[in-house]
Amino acid sequence: MEVAVFLRLLLDRFPVLELDCAPEDLRWRAIGEIRGLRAVPVRTA
Repeated sequence: MEVAVFLRLLLDRFPVLELDCAPEDLRWRAIGEIRGLRAVPVRTA
């Protein structure tokens, strides 16, 4: 739920976000069975 609130506020403030790197440059991490991105570099348009 906290992520949903954060994303809503972020997109209210910055309605257009673009990935600031090539998708293949994204770095992943795994903690046990959970996999997630280390960072998501974005830029406002």
